[in-house]
Amino acid sequence: GRQSLDDKEYWFDDEREIRDRHWRIEPGQVVMDIGCHIGSYSIPALTAGAVVYAVDPCEPRLARLRQFWDGDPARLITVTRALAEEGGYTAEFRASLAHAAYAEFHAPAGARFSTLDGLAAEYGIARLDWVKIDVEGAELGVLRGGLETLARFRPALLIEAHDKVYEFVAAMDSERRCHDLLAGLGYEIEVVPYTRSAPRDFWVCRP
Repeated sequence: GRQSLDDKEYWFDDEREIRDRHWRIEPGQVVMDIGCHIGSYSIPALTAGAVVYAVDPCEPRLARLRQFWDGDPARLITVTRALAEEGGYTAEFRASLAHAAYAEFHAPAGARFSTLDGLAAEYGIARLDWVKIDVEGAELGVLRGGLETLARFRPALLIEAHDKVYEFVAAMDSERRCHDLLAGLGYEIEVVPYTRSAPRDFWVCRP
């Protein structure tokens, strides 16, 4: 059966190989974890000495993350927000959610939305070294809403792709559209297959 959304042991073990190989955070770096859930990427980044902006539309999950971190609280900034392009999820994306599995992972209709550019301005972010994006198929909207931030800071990106998870994401041609956008920003993309749980790809993107 499905794992509990609060099952720390499961979530911190899943994707361990991806984190060990590709989530290489250094002390003093600034990280944004978009779709942070309960912190399986945020906590390792904090442990490595980074400042982490942990972004998720679900405040109870952010509360769990704060419970798990027993280091300097000033280095963990939690943001109860869903990131997308201006205006939130597109009508195309929202309509598709009615037929999507794992709908509880997506931002509810009443969630507070922002763009990555808007969030960077709101929090006065002056440095950004890494961005992790795990938004259940809404990757394109996050990237479109963060063009200025990505061009300004040139962070490394670790993106969990969902074309192989959700049929509606594949039908929207999300992977090609994302890759075209990233290539236009000068990113090189390494596609890393992951098959240990639900088969999907990760994109390791470097400017």
